[in-house]
Amino acid sequence: MLTCRASASRNGFRLQIELEASPEEIVAVVGPNGAGKSSLLRILAGLDPVGDGHVAVDGEVWEDTAAAIRRPPEDRSVGYVPQAGLLFPHMSVGANVAFGTERPEQAAGWLDRLGLGALVDAMPSELSGGQAQLAAFARAQVRRPTVLLLDEPLASVDAANRAAIRRILRRELRDTPGYRILVTHDPLEAAALADRVIVLDGGQITQVGTVDDLRSQPRSSYVAELVGMNFFSGEASDGAIELASGARLVSASVPDGPALATVHPRAISLYVEKPTGSPRNVWLARIASIEPSLDQVRVHVTGPIDLVAEVTRAGAAAFSEGDEVWVAVKATEVAGYPR
Repeated sequence: MLTCRASASRNGFRLQIELEASPEEIVAVVGPNGAGKSSLLRILAGLDPVGDGHVAVDGEVWEDTAAAIRRPPEDRSVGYVPQAGLLFPHMSVGANVAFGTERPEQAAGWLDRLGLGALVDAMPSELSGGQAQLAAFARAQVRRPTVLLLDEPLASVDAANRAAIRRILRRELRDTPGYRILVTHDPLEAAALADRVIVLDGGQITQVGTVDDLRSQPRSSYVAELVGMNFFSGEASDGAIELASGARLVSASVPDGPALATVHPRAISLYVEKPTGSPRNVWLARIASIEPSLDQVRVHVTGPIDLVAEVTRAGAAAFSEGDEVWVAVKATEVAGYPR
């Protein structure tokens, strides 16, 4: 078991972490910019000290402030892949991967495994972003570390190659023994690579679960936005949630008491005229913005309840920014749960 119960302060920012991970799982850490994700990885790697607390791996104490124990990075079995890869620019790809290992002959094998065998003599400046990231991954893996840390492993990879690199990483992470922890901003990346997701916000863990857990019951507006859902918080009574604005959302599933709720953007209908029929939630709003995406158009509406709807391109043609529209949401599409 890997355990990290630690606090640290940097330039007025405080990180307070209680983290456990097992070697049977791949863990993704997600959170907004400045949440402390990279700081957590640097603490585990020994690059930054813990202000108070301890880090232990398989019963071995790597850091314990109460016992005045702190192993330096070189004495920790850690493979660390930073965001930019940070290959040595004056060394070939093969020399980069072999750097610091007692078995440099394994470098070529790792490059072959990752599809980079033909680039063993190339210089880092000749690599694409994806190739450089895979070379950095190989450099971390060649020592077979107990703990593998990846900081935004696909951040420098262009969109055209991201899916291919993600498939390679998924295969390698599944085949890698030990503890595997990665930081990402991308929910698709977390879903593809990780078994469990830890949400870090403001220096603290705010939610833990699978991507499906986060999608079905987000505990914050950040998580809801991450998984593409509209998010609401209020007090529920008799099947309706009263929001802080005074508006009400009727839900077919919400229990009485402090409640949260989500609505998928595609479950929201927009009309030029007031609709008739079965929707229990209908109100007049104004279009604040219209943003095309790959196959849909995202329409941000403001009014008694602010939210984002997704409509087809053909449907969006009927609307313009500033227009008044009627919003309709069925009660069955308002997924309520206790706060």
